[in-house]
Amino acid sequence: MKVVPFIAENAAAALAQIHEQLGPDAIVLSVRPLPTQGLARLWQKSRAVEVLACVPDQSDQGSPPFPQQKPSPPESFFGMPPTRVAPVLHDGSGRPHVFIGPPGTGKTTLLCKWMALSVLNENRTAKVWRLDGTNANTAEFLNIYAEMLGVPVERFWVRSPAFSRSHDQPVCGPGESNPDLLLIDLPGVQPGDADALRALKDQLSALPNPRLHLVLNAAYETTILSEQFAAFAPFQPEDLSFCHLDEERRQGKLLDFILGTKCSLRFLSTGQKIPGDFVLAGEASRECAEFAG
Repeated sequence: MKVVPFIAENAAAALAQIHEQLGPDAIVLSVRPLPTQGLARLWQKSRAVEVLACVPDQSDQGSPPFPQQKPSPPESFFGMPPTRVAPVLHDGSGRPHVFIGPPGTGKTTLLCKWMALSVLNENRTAKVWRLDGTNANTAEFLNIYAEMLGVPVERFWVRSPAFSRSHDQPVCGPGESNPDLLLIDLPGVQPGDADALRALKDQLSALPNPRLHLVLNAAYETTILSEQFAAFAPFQPEDLSFCHLDEERRQGKLLDFILGTKCSLRFLSTGQKIPGDFVLAGEASRECAEFAG
């Protein structure tokens, strides 16, 4: 598998180069902004991007579409093969996906990985809301990656007066179509902060039937993970995602935790690269369920 770098003014231009040179089967491995040199950084709003892409060989089938350079890549956990983020994640319901959890677990990075894969590898449309909570949302890098990918970012959630009566989903203006993926980024909440948890509940209740995804740091000890899960369980998240898997090698610890929570897995992620090492954990969820049964 040969990794080829592409440099362009924006991600869309880089993607056009990738499709022209590598074909439609190319997979995007990472995308990052290139630093602006000299005084240009004072007035230049957009910056060039570098995108790494490849076309998997036949021998790469069943192996991850990224270099094996970390001690515990996510696909090594639970003995499952990696899978791309499948179109089934874009249910077309117009329901926003909201990542909740403690501070520092990797929620915003996970959102950026999903957004990048959806836009670059699946040619999906997306929209992001970077909202404040009881604390300000300081994730400026979310805006940087959204700008590179051509994804609009809103800083406030404004309920549209035009909503579908059947699904209570937002309706765009004339000539516009609803994005395939609606993503909401919120600041983390400390599990022991009762006031912040109540404020989060009120904030989520103002959203149109959101899909809640709990994100935890796999490197934390089980006692801490259990306390964090218990704090967010009343929100009834539909699934659980683990980040920082490159910092944790004890598969047994995570398996025991997943079986104990009886919460399905959604994503497994390592590192800070966008999209980097990021896989859908459907196979792992099924294996855990069969094991528990």
